[in-house]
Amino acid sequence: MLAVARGLRTRCPRCGRGSLYGRGLRLRGRCADCGLELGRYAHDTWAMIYFSTAALTGAVVIALIVARPSNLLLGRFVLGAVALAVIVASLPSRKGAAIAVNWLVAARGGEDEEAVPSSERDC
Repeated sequence: MLAVARGLRTRCPRCGRGSLYGRGLRLRGRCADCGLELGRYAHDTWAMIYFSTAALTGAVVIALIVARPSNLLLGRFVLGAVALAVIVASLPSRKGAAIAVNWLVAARGGEDEEAVPSSERDC
């Protein structure tokens, strides 16, 4: 899925050139290169963000069980800080992937058929 890979790189799912975000984490209204209306596909990203955050949290819990730090309180604190950093740092990429999935679903469902490039139609 080329579009999802583009979304993970915080690029436009259609062209792969335009950035999804402007200053900070503010989603652009349209792709600067191809004109895709990005805001149209950002409304249903909450489920993917929720489940990906849950998966990352599960990985942290497993790491805490497997690592068995000698000082349990310090280990929990460090692991919690690392988990928070990973979850926050990966948010733009996870949201970009969610936008790309929404775009693919809309395009393949006929809602936005001209938006799907030929390389994505075969996937």
